[in-house]
Amino acid sequence: MFSRLLGMLSADMAIDLGTANTLVYVKGRGIVLNEPSVVAIAHVKGRKQVLAVGDEAKMMLGRTPGNIQAIRPLRDGAIADFEVAEEMIKHFIRKVHNRRSFASPQVIVCVPSGSTAVERRAIQESAESAGARRVFLIEEPMAAAIGAGLPVTEPTGSMVVDIGGGSTELVWIDLTRVPRLDRPKAIMRLHAGFKPDDNSPFPAARVVDWISVPLGVATLREQFDDVKNDAARFALMSWFFEENLADFAPYANEQDKEGFQIIGTSGTVTTVAASHLGLRRYDRNRVDGLRMTSDQIDKVIRDYLTLGPEGRRNDPRIGRDRQTLIMSGAAILQALLRIWPTDRLSVADRGLREGLLYAQMSADGVLEDGAY
Repeated sequence: MFSRLLGMLSADMAIDLGTANTLVYVKGRGIVLNEPSVVAIAHVKGRKQVLAVGDEAKMMLGRTPGNIQAIRPLRDGAIADFEVAEEMIKHFIRKVHNRRSFASPQVIVCVPSGSTAVERRAIQESAESAGARRVFLIEEPMAAAIGAGLPVTEPTGSMVVDIGGGSTELVWIDLTRVPRLDRPKAIMRLHAGFKPDDNSPFPAARVVDWISVPLGVATLREQFDDVKNDAARFALMSWFFEENLADFAPYANEQDKEGFQIIGTSGTVTTVAASHLGLRRYDRNRVDGLRMTSDQIDKVIRDYLTLGPEGRRNDPRIGRDRQTLIMSGAAILQALLRIWPTDRLSVADRGLREGLLYAQMSADGVLEDGAY
């Protein structure tokens, strides 16, 4: 009872640690922070001293004197410098919480799947030292599956795709043995992990396999930055991404490729969907839940190639903030559809954010039937 009361009085939050940006979601307020995952540090007597974090630190990239360094603590979907990542997490929690509520918050942190036990412990301790009452860690593929998997209703397999800046998460989920009405709850229970609890009276989603490919829109683009021909660079990026799927079990299983849907949660997918609809200004209400076929997506990608770099830069459907990375994201999407062509790609403009929210609600026991 006391724990539930504290939850009502605290500004519980969920944090999505991204290679490019970090988002903070606060219960009842929505997304309250979206800043670059950048930290400016100075080297003083052999020790790192944090000078700025987020937007302020990004402004220092490439403009700092010799003793000051602006770095990204997350790289290729993993934590490259967990000491600096720890300081970044502390800063964002304190910036958002700022002692506005009576009780300390519960915090869920979405961590890269490639992070080590040591790094995860550092993340947890940093959140606790920033004032968190309880800290939950959830891997990106799990959060993506929870958030994007909510609309699943068909008795088929589903592959959740989350294309990030430094990595791409793929989760293959089988719900065929779960009654239709229980499927949303079965997806939400993934917050406890991908292995079902045999002692639980509730049906669980079966995760066939999941993988975190260390290639996202930024890292894949960097791999082929020296290729000047636009079409050639796109083709190379697409085939290179496919080569990194060899360890994903469904890739080698022909039977698993039949009768399923892809659920896309990333900015690449929502941008392609907006282009398909011809939207000159993004409208989440029209994009979220949209279904597209492989042919429709292929047409949008071919249109992007026809436009070329300059045309894409001036295309209002894409936007200047995405035009430099849309083709690397499209290359990833094309590779997936080449392997698993489908007439059911569902666009979910919720992904990690909704997954973190539902994981928090489930951990709090506020969903029907209590905590999952």
